[in-house]
Amino acid sequence: RTLEALDRVGAGFAISARDLDLRGAGDLLGEEQAGHLRLVGIELYRHMLDRALAAARGEAAPEQWTPHLGLNIDAFIPPEHVPEEALRVELHARLGELMRRGDLRALEGMADEAEDRFGPPPEPFRNLLALARLAVLCRRLDVARLEVGPQAAAASFHGARPPAAPPLEESKGWLILRRESADAAGRLEVAEAVLAALLPRRKRQRAA
Repeated sequence: RTLEALDRVGAGFAISARDLDLRGAGDLLGEEQAGHLRLVGIELYRHMLDRALAAARGEAAPEQWTPHLGLNIDAFIPPEHVPEEALRVELHARLGELMRRGDLRALEGMADEAEDRFGPPPEPFRNLLALARLAVLCRRLDVARLEVGPQAAAASFHGARPPAAPPLEESKGWLILRRESADAAGRLEVAEAVLAALLPRRKRQRAA
């Protein structure tokens, strides 16, 4: 009857309002509508909701950016290592929150806790933890993209690019570290070397 009565162009809002009256608002924070909110975390959910509300009001949301890491390595929690899906979701959510907070010490504590609970982590899980650490360091150093290939690594920046100095060189706006890597462990090592080379320069820039 509602659809018959409200058949004009632009009636979508009125139909939605009537639907709200008939069926209620639902369970915004419950699992049926919001999925595994309990596992994803209320803090992250509220962060996303605040950003959506700011956008709806036409307000500028706080700037948020996430470094892009292109290392081409397997990084996940294998089901055979943590069989319970809910626990894997929880671990991923905790990793995401610690990365957002930039808490390296808590990341190390989480790695120790996971090893105590589930045993020594397999390579994909170790890679995931290593990428989380790299993401935090990239945020601190304003590295927007970090790409690592077999022959070299390249970094671009969210803000001003620091000057190139050995062992880094500049090419088309990127800083390049020419170092070979044959496997996932090698690519992670090269990525760490790039960030280690950048750290003292960023400190000098900020001091100046």
